[in-house]
Amino acid sequence: MAVDGSEFVDVGEEMIRQGVKVLIVTSPDSAGGKALIAGARREKVTVIDYDRLTVGGGADYLVGFDPEEIGRMQGYAMIKCLAQKAPANPLVAELNGAPADNNAAQLTAGHELVLEAKYANAEYTKGPSQYVPGWAPAQAKDIFTQMIGQQPRIDGVLAADDGIAAAAIGVLRGLGRNGKVPVTGQNATVEGLRNVLTGDQCMTVYKRTKLEAQTAANIAVQLVRGQKPPVGAKVRDPETNLEIPFNGLVSLPITAGEVKDVVADGFVEASQLCTGPYQELCRKYGVIR
Repeated sequence: MAVDGSEFVDVGEEMIRQGVKVLIVTSPDSAGGKALIAGARREKVTVIDYDRLTVGGGADYLVGFDPEEIGRMQGYAMIKCLAQKAPANPLVAELNGAPADNNAAQLTAGHELVLEAKYANAEYTKGPSQYVPGWAPAQAKDIFTQMIGQQPRIDGVLAADDGIAAAAIGVLRGLGRNGKVPVTGQNATVEGLRNVLTGDQCMTVYKRTKLEAQTAANIAVQLVRGQKPPVGAKVRDPETNLEIPFNGLVSLPITAGEVKDVVADGFVEASQLCTGPYQELCRKYGVIR
């Protein structure tokens, strides 16, 4: 059941009262997540964190993708795309995800790890960096408008996801610089894939969310049956230092040449993606014939 932040704890607590044995949660914020997990523990309900770690919550399992690895993918893609554009000492801005979201912090850590040597050697200049409340594209547009107003020579944008990327691309389009400034992304949305096809977005990241859901469901079924799920990896909670058993899934960096793979996997329909002006681009990159 999908609920917004205001309903999250109430709905979870009601499920616990109804006698659920396993609770799969995606915490909209750590405070609500911790409160819900604490209530689940009192009733001996096993908790699976889904897609993001509830920092400080102490869930029993975590199922998802490695956000730091995705951040590294974005960093490596930025290096490759900047090499193709070849600006001198490029200035790279960061539009990160929501400030209270552990995934956003991990993404940022990932791409900064990749780029730190570039900054240290003065090959790149680290530009303005800001978290985007709620991952909201409207907020990202306002933030990036201010950024580029203060730093007009921004040469690359590390955007946390496709919605934030699209907001930055919109601002760049207004300046006639879309396609000239590499912009990263994540989630392989229709909008993001289209921006990749046009060259306005350097890359996106495809996360096989159907497999993620199946994995979480399989673990829940095993737990209900009294079995111990075979989870080998662990992730450290930065607040408690506890190690949470982690079933990590592989994500894939997507450039124009790989858009066809996302469609072939059934994540996005070609009939939805390849309409109007995108039809010819889909043919060019092998998405359709």
